[in-house]
Amino acid sequence: MLCDELYSFYRKSVSDFERDFQEVFGENLVLKDKCCSFEHRGYFKLHYVYVPLNYAIIVENEFRTFGIVIEDEEKAMTSLYRIEHFENQLSEGNIIKSIKLLEKVLSENKFDLFLHIAGKTYRKNKNGLKRVKDIKELM
Repeated sequence: MLCDELYSFYRKSVSDFERDFQEVFGENLVLKDKCCSFEHRGYFKLHYVYVPLNYAIIVENEFRTFGIVIEDEEKAMTSLYRIEHFENQLSEGNIIKSIKLLEKVLSENKFDLFLHIAGKTYRKNKNGLKRVKDIKELM
């Protein structure tokens, strides 16, 4: 009984993400892949492509905490939470708020992506690629 209730909760959450992404982004966001393994701590992963900037948008959930990652074609990435903190506990309200925040962040396109090459970290933005030499730069 409990498993059925949990699976139902996670199925609804995935459905909420899909519906809200469609409502907020329309044709600018395309679902590329979906993986649901609710039996593994409620795990699911939704992989989208944000067409205007050709970014991968990846939503991953474990237990009841989700993350949203933005990744470019070179695999430089950052999390939405790094850009701006938001409530990432799985609920209908938090899902729509995070998607609206993502839409705002993507439309402004003023965030840094991070890339790891040969054991070194680089910051990538509109000014180009720059090596991160001090961990304090990542804070």
